[in-house]
Amino acid sequence: MREFTRLPADLSRQVEFVGFYRHAPTGEHRVLCHNLHHPRKIYQYLVAAPGQHAARRLGPSNLWTDTDRSLIDKPVTHRGCLHWILWRRSKGTVVFDTISEEFRRMRGPVDGDTRMDSMFGRLVGVDGTLAASLFAADERVLKLWVLESYEQEAWALRCLTP
Repeated sequence: MREFTRLPADLSRQVEFVGFYRHAPTGEHRVLCHNLHHPRKIYQYLVAAPGQHAARRLGPSNLWTDTDRSLIDKPVTHRGCLHWILWRRSKGTVVFDTISEEFRRMRGPVDGDTRMDSMFGRLVGVDGTLAASLFAADERVLKLWVLESYEQEAWALRCLTP
């Protein structure tokens, strides 16, 4: 059986939906939104649950800036968190904990590699963990990095395809 409900009215056209998740403590399904027109160009996020009268604002995040790409790719859910890779200047992985509803930064597969600006790829779930497929145009190579230890944020190159 499908159920439908309206989201809070204060979610105007000035938000971008970046994630959908189940909040385990309450059992509610919630929507994570990005405020597109924050006056200080800081990424401000809102959490909305069906049936609520207003979206709850999360504090501004300083994990990334307006010159970075926002969380535009679909997130990958792993260990109860939403994950995105920040491509510009290899800023690593952004993690949104769906229980505490807080953001944090996690080391990415090739942190500090300035060539990330010219790479294309996607964060995916593989065999119960995270993986990042990266294509470096200048090398004409596809690389698959797999997260081997979530706690130590250790990634390993598993596949190199010329």
